[in-house]
Amino acid sequence: MATYTTTDARNQVKRVLRDESVVTDERLLIDGNVDIFVTQAALRYSLDNPRQVAEDVTADGTSVMALPSGWVSDFSDILSLESPLDQQPPMYLDRRDWEFYQTPSGLKIRWTRLFQPSGRAVRVLYTATRAYNASAASTTIPDNHHFAVCDLAVSICADAISMKYARAHEPVLNADITNYQDRARVWADIARRYEQRYRDAVRVTDTPKAASQFLNWDVNPSPAREYIFHRKENR
Repeated sequence: MATYTTTDARNQVKRVLRDESVVTDERLLIDGNVDIFVTQAALRYSLDNPRQVAEDVTADGTSVMALPSGWVSDFSDILSLESPLDQQPPMYLDRRDWEFYQTPSGLKIRWTRLFQPSGRAVRVLYTATRAYNASAASTTIPDNHHFAVCDLAVSICADAISMKYARAHEPVLNADITNYQDRARVWADIARRYEQRYRDAVRVTDTPKAASQFLNWDVNPSPAREYIFHRKENR
């Protein structure tokens, strides 16, 4: 269970930025902005380390089945489907047995070979986003990555502060010695430094993924399936 809340994340970011003044006019960022940047950091972390959720969905005997209730549109993906449950070893459905199917009422799972019997529970393991919450019990950022995600939020905040100074006018009077462009560069450097801290902690790399894929071809023929060297008409 996580032990940090949105408030904890916000306070950690403010401590690192040394932006804890109680006077709003003396602050570089207000709390509302910091909260937005913490949310952005959590969403970025979700892409690098998505949450894995297992949820049982009951089939109705038709060719389609609803997605889990916690499914996040345009983010979630299915890792495995287990059915029937409580088997040793576990019984996972072959990836060729189902597909995503867009219906007028939304995205669903469609069975391509054998329908799941009505009333049977199918355990769906899928990915979901992570987030901080006002309640620690509802936070889905693991404690061991809390400070890394806060570092990423610091990076996003520093980038925003850099943009703030970059938009400021250069001094026009000798009495005004503030060099806004130098401040913009300093904060841009801070943003890069803390993003790298995050990447190192979460072990994010830029190594491209191999352009290949593995598929587990079944070796035990089944009457309901086609195989390359053991087709139904030859059985």
